Amino acid sequence: MARFVVKSYSPRGALEERIVSGDTAAHIHRDFSERGFRVVSLRPAKAGWRWIYREMPTFFRVSTSELVLFSRQLATFLRVGVPITDAIKLLQEGTKSGPFKAALDDINDDLDGGESFSAAVAHHPNVFNQLYVDMIRAAEYSGNLDTVLVQIANYLQRQDSAIKKLRSAMIYPAVILTLAVSVCVVLVVVVLPNFVKLFNEFGANLPLPTRVLIAVGGFTQQWRIEIVAVIAILVLVAFFFFQSRPGRIFWDYAILKLPVLGSIGIRKNPVDFPGLQ
Repeated sequence: MARFVVKSYSPRGALEERIVSGDTAAHIHRDFSERGFRVVSLRPAKAGWRWIYREMPTFFRVSTSELVLFSRQLATFLRVGVPITDAIKLLQEGTKSGPFKAALDDINDDLDGGESFSAAVAHHPNVFNQLYVDMIRAAEYSGNLDTVLVQIANYLQRQDSAIKKLRSAMIYPAVILTLAVSVCVVLVVVVLPNFVKLFNEFGANLPLPTRVLIAVGGFTQQWRIEIVAVIAILVLVAFFFFQSRPGRIFWDYAILKLPVLGSIGIRKNPVDFPGLQ
């Protein structure tokens, strides 16, 4: 039995993508239709090592510089009259990013299947964000896709430059904070428990903060493996949560409520959007 990638709208209206096995594409299409699904695209599942990019897109990111270069080059191809499918094939061969190659391969298949460019890129939210998709959709209606692609490239380049400046400014405070936390952890977990016997021999009446620190150090030494395991689980849960839509909404809301970063974010977006020109 062959394997096929099926993109369809469920009876509830949700867009779904899944890999199914069947004798023929016609048989799978009929089976989905009988179950109330509206099939958008149906193509053979691709073999090879690129399946890992399609199945686990969360772990593979496409850099902003790749998107900027792709948008500018695609705009140039369209401006000189090259068909969009041929242009994407040429750009796919030129990119060195494995995840981006896999995404462009799927986009080309969707275009060959009759989907619009905006619908094709919308299937890859980890590569093309919602702003990118919406601007492409608006450009398709207005008929100036090449111009909008250049505007998107300019916006992404400005945004990437601002993010890099912010990161470089945050490196020094982050290093200092990391060193401070590391020193505190070493003192509480390693150094302070070594003084417990000395304190007991002298029968010293220790103040409450010192007794609390000694108790914390003893607890971490006794349960260190369990504590590391719990921290690792919490990090994984937080990672997957913030990759989801509710997690991203929660993160954005929390950032906007911070004293300094929130005001920067509120002022940043109104400045960015008028610059799309």
